[in-house]
Amino acid sequence: MELNRQKEQFGNAFIHAAAAAAGLATCRPGVDEDSVDWIIHQSGGSGTIRSPRLEVQLKCTACPEGDTEGFRYPLGTKNYRDLIRVDLLVPRCTG
Repeated sequence: MELNRQKEQFGNAFIHAAAAAAGLATCRPGVDEDSVDWIIHQSGGSGTIRSPRLEVQLKCTACPEGDTEGFRYPLGTKNYRDLIRVDLLVPRCTG
């Protein structure tokens, strides 16, 4: 399998594992026009906010540039602009 496909599959598995460990569900949009690769959500639930969700763009690297602040990943201009928008109903993050 080509390296980029391996990284994509590793990232997908990580999303599933992290969400499952937190008791959350995942779904994947059919088309990625808005820089959203995965949606992590909780159906129903209790508390003051029902059905919370988080939209995520997933990135994976084979050569991390780590430092004390974490890892860096170069993000394309379109993706960056999509992800920093503040006029969104659902928050986003990169992971």
